[in-house]
Amino acid sequence: MMAAFEEGEKSLIARVTMDPGFDPETVDKNVEDCIRIIRERSSGERQRQIHEKIRQAEKKGDQDLLLALLQERQRFIREAR
Repeated sequence: MMAAFEEGEKSLIARVTMDPGFDPETVDKNVEDCIRIIRERSSGERQRQIHEKIRQAEKKGDQDLLLALLQERQRFIREAR
């Protein structure tokens, strides 16, 4: 999982691990918040990737690929709800 983070983010995670700076009683909420943020970032990146592929398929005129990508985008939107 750490491979998905940039160096600055890895450093922050290491610091927080050593001295979290928050009340241990709020750990569950903090973890849930972190997971939510990670999912939102991943979701946004996936949306950008699909959008770029759709743009390229349109530019090439590849209707089969375009249809497949539009279906993928629809699945992604349904899963995000």
